[in-house]
Amino acid sequence: MKTAVILPVYNEAGCLRSVLYNLRDALCPLQQYDIQVVAVDDGSNDGSGDIIKQMAAEWDALRLIRCAHHRGYGSAIRTGLAAVKYCDAVAIMDSDGQFDAGDLAKLFSLLPDADIAAGVRHPRADSVLRRMLGRCGSRLARTLYRTRLKDLNCGMKVFRREVIESLSLKSSGGAIYLEIFCQPSIRGFRIAELPVQHHPRLTGRASGCRINTLLGIWRDSLPLLVNSSG
Repeated sequence: MKTAVILPVYNEAGCLRSVLYNLRDALCPLQQYDIQVVAVDDGSNDGSGDIIKQMAAEWDALRLIRCAHHRGYGSAIRTGLAAVKYCDAVAIMDSDGQFDAGDLAKLFSLLPDADIAAGVRHPRADSVLRRMLGRCGSRLARTLYRTRLKDLNCGMKVFRREVIESLSLKSSGGAIYLEIFCQPSIRGFRIAELPVQHHPRLTGRASGCRINTLLGIWRDSLPLLVNSSG
């Protein structure tokens, strides 16, 4: 099975090397999946792209895609998805050091009986404010947009190719998972959820609670109500 792991990266130089080593060590035993890692550097200005390039020189499975300018989390994921259309399964994992790549094997193992395997951060190692916003966001998404996930924005998910091919995505920011899971095409696919480890962010700066980020998510989510009613 040809498989890809998409790693959206923006200014994660402080933890990126350890994230990549963790990912390499976790994926090595999974030879049956024929895995390629696509790291999308979304216009980082802290040397993140150079770290990926150096690591790719010693790890054949790692591929770097550089974006000239910072365009947003959703844009990085869309860029990665466009690059791996040939794969039978595609995983997405955030590069902020808060996830353990070993959990990818558990999500892959769900695919024989599911089309989408989604992580649920448990326990969630974020501030009280971020946990509150996350719970409210997931609840609103289930109520208004008819999504089916307990933890919509968990940055560890696996999709079969048929799911990826069914999507039409436009979001460039933090509303990307809402856009994915409120599309009518998703409703015909089987979704399985599994608890995954979640660690405190030790380096870098989280952007999910910034006012401009929240406003951007709100702006991008409003047009999606049309899709969710389809």
